[in-house]
Amino acid sequence: MRLRTLPLAVACIALGTLLAEDHGGMSWPVAILAVLTAAVYQILSNLSNDLGDGLKGTDDHRPEGVEKRALASGQLTVGQLQRAVQWATTLAVILTFVTATVGTTQMGWIWRSVFVVFGLLATLAARSYTLGIAYGYQGYGDLFALVFFGPLAVWGSFTLQVQGWQPLILLAGLGVGMLAAAVLNLNNMRDIETDAAVGKRTLAMRMGLKAAKYYHRVLVLGAYVAAGAYVWLQAPLTCSRSFLFVAVLPLMLSGLRDMRKASNPAQLDALLKPLALQTALFAIMLGVGLLIDSNACAAP
Repeated sequence: MRLRTLPLAVACIALGTLLAEDHGGMSWPVAILAVLTAAVYQILSNLSNDLGDGLKGTDDHRPEGVEKRALASGQLTVGQLQRAVQWATTLAVILTFVTATVGTTQMGWIWRSVFVVFGLLATLAARSYTLGIAYGYQGYGDLFALVFFGPLAVWGSFTLQVQGWQPLILLAGLGVGMLAAAVLNLNNMRDIETDAAVGKRTLAMRMGLKAAKYYHRVLVLGAYVAAGAYVWLQAPLTCSRSFLFVAVLPLMLSGLRDMRKASNPAQLDALLKPLALQTALFAIMLGVGLLIDSNACAAP
């Protein structure tokens, strides 16, 4: 299930929840349901990716020192992994309907339908990275990661809790989404050689390692531009602004330095978990900083 990737699912929901609290509308039941739903989407994606890559033979040539896959290593059979994917899909659909229903009690059936559709699309996207349409093999994985782990997840969890929506929330979500895409790009840079051997044309493989490293810097630094723009635009000019999330920047710059120096798959693989955790910290500190600001602005 690749539990080290779960901070990405938590990050986007945590930011949406903290922004909802900043607007006076946080709901613990909806927040918990949203976290569970996002986590199941992530687990479904990981299981499906293991199955799809295993069936296509993509994982048969993974180098030493990187994460082993359950199907390719023989830890699970095809049948066992298929059943796991089906169970995760069923749970994702159930949680989608429950979360959409609980979160739209005051918004009406149209909004409920919108969130059910978004949730079902997220379920389909989680299954289809390497299975079915296998959009990951065509280089579209980065776009899906950016959208579903970024603007859509942050905006959705915010809207379900405050029972209303604000377009500017999409900008805050863009920052987290760019970091989620950066995590995927690290993964794809690690696998460039093996992906090329089996025709898995990820964006990193299409660009080549050198260009993918530049693209990675754009994603990480672009996340700070998006978050900074949101902080600047979301409050009146007379109110103080919190850029608490900038405290995570030294860690990310250190990761960028290590990424630049990385010369083999094992070195790139070692950077995945730290960046996922830094993404969660980035999201939490962005939300907490805005809460500190709003409290200070409300003080007499």
